[in-house]
Amino acid sequence: MRHGRLTGWLRSPMSRRRPGVFFDPDGAVHEFDSSHDADEDQATAVLRELGIVGPNATLTVASHVEVEVAAAMRSGNINRGVLVINRTTGVCSAEKFGCMEVVPQVLPDGAQLTVWSPKEIAAGEPIVFSKDG
Repeated sequence: MRHGRLTGWLRSPMSRRRPGVFFDPDGAVHEFDSSHDADEDQATAVLRELGIVGPNATLTVASHVEVEVAAAMRSGNINRGVLVINRTTGVCSAEKFGCMEVVPQVLPDGAQLTVWSPKEIAAGEPIVFSKDG
């Protein structure tokens, strides 16, 4: 996807309803949002399965689009993808249990997730999460 198309989507009214659009290796488009829904439930289940949280615990980050996509990639055994988010400040912090820490743990082994936001588009460089395996 070209930067112009990314910027156009990020400015469109559609992006305000859909904080994230994920492109899988086949080019299919999957929409995610940060609402409390089945995607968050799936992310929470993966966090529990991996021991990142206890069996009855959850994390706020489970509702973040980046973690929801990483969990979907894990469940679907998807090893590559591109996520475009509309959060102007980019991927959430590198603090404990933020996306920068959690996403690489959730991805399936050998996977790579490239994330573009307005911040990364302006810088001309995406955030690339990967998990060796």
